[in-house]
Amino acid sequence: MNVNPRTIALASAVLLGAIFLALPALRNGGRKADSRIVTDRKSIPVPAQAGAGTTSSLSPNLLEALSEKDSVRRHELLERWAKSLDVTEMGKILEDIQSGKFDGPLRVEACAAVLSSWAGRDMAGAMVWFGNRTAADQLHQQARDLLAQNMASHDPSVMLLWMEKSLPESNRSEIYGPFFREWAARNPVSVAELLGNMAANASDSRWSDLAGQVAAQWASTDLEGAVNWVQSLSSGAMRASALDQLSYKWTETDPRAAAAYATQEKHPQFLKNVTAKWAETDLKAAMEWAANLPADDVGITVMTTLAAVWTDKDPVAAATYFANLPPGDLRDKATAVVVSSWASKAPEEAAAWVGQFEEGSVREQAMEQLMNSWAADGATQAARWLQNLPETPSRDKAVNAFSSALSHTDPEAAFRWAESISDQIMRNVQLQDVASTWLQQDPAAAQKEISQSNLPGYLKTKLLSTSSRRSGS
Repeated sequence: MNVNPRTIALASAVLLGAIFLALPALRNGGRKADSRIVTDRKSIPVPAQAGAGTTSSLSPNLLEALSEKDSVRRHELLERWAKSLDVTEMGKILEDIQSGKFDGPLRVEACAAVLSSWAGRDMAGAMVWFGNRTAADQLHQQARDLLAQNMASHDPSVMLLWMEKSLPESNRSEIYGPFFREWAARNPVSVAELLGNMAANASDSRWSDLAGQVAAQWASTDLEGAVNWVQSLSSGAMRASALDQLSYKWTETDPRAAAAYATQEKHPQFLKNVTAKWAETDLKAAMEWAANLPADDVGITVMTTLAAVWTDKDPVAAATYFANLPPGDLRDKATAVVVSSWASKAPEEAAAWVGQFEEGSVREQAMEQLMNSWAADGATQAARWLQNLPETPSRDKAVNAFSSALSHTDPEAAFRWAESISDQIMRNVQLQDVASTWLQQDPAAAQKEISQSNLPGYLKTKLLSTSSRRSGS
């Protein structure tokens, strides 16, 4: 879809002019009763002027409606009651209902009837009322969604400009999501054009986030149109967000086309989303596709994503497959993912598999990933397993990771484990890291242990003097 920026800019200027003409009436509470926001399809009145009379929210008609057991009949009675209300009293009535002694569902139904009626009869008044609210309570959330639906049923581009100029930032950020989704469901082409134009002239990340929501909504009804729109966007945050949200529906509908585009696009998150979604529904087909990819950054991203999904389904099969890949970065990283995923669910099984590896880079990375996952929920079992390992580079990697995992919760144990690392450089670095944390938590105990440790003298002096300066002694 080709978007003409000059056309959009001109349309926006015209709409903005209409808003500026209407805003004074909106701000003065509707004193000019005949002022209107004029659009091609509808006219939206400014807030109605408050009358002298009052309306009781606890009227017999409301109580009768809420006492009705049949939900369909209750809905009809609530609608009839809401239509009889004076629009100038609706804000007060909503507050009264919220403070009344109704149970949750009945209160929600009553408020929905008032909000729907208010938005249909006096949209500007309802929006001004919403703009004055700050509490994120249930009524606030309900009003946000219902008003967004009603605004999108009018001229949404006018409503958007009104919100930009009249609603507080906190209210705008809340209502934009449901508003744009509703607008995209009704007319995705128009919202995409205006959204693209506004994003091109603003650095605010919200436009990128909303582009993702629009892409997802559009894809649910017109996948081809959504794909064409996303592909027409220039690179940047908006395109990235739209691609992320588009990936799920596109992969569900045509995984091969989505995957082919993902490998060309090379957007990491989009590539991961497509790969994971395809693997969840048809792992065999996804693996066959991945096997033909080169072992570059794209291939590694795909394979590591598949490794996580496959391990969740069948860790033994995944472990066997990835461990037997040709030596290289792809095998090492995919194997590390398998170990991490497997260890999060069955660490002892993962440890038994890792224990079979020959000493080398794969074993070292696998040991490190194993401890990163295992130490969090099974430190005692992990420690017992580590104690039986011979002194090797892979053990050093595992102990280093284990010590790091314990450093904030049990620095004393972390320090003692770090002392058992055979590689001197790795040992000293880890001891310093743990000691720094320990000195902040328990200076006396840490200072005593540091003094008795096998750290070089200059490192002991450095750590202890830093601790003394921090404590002011």
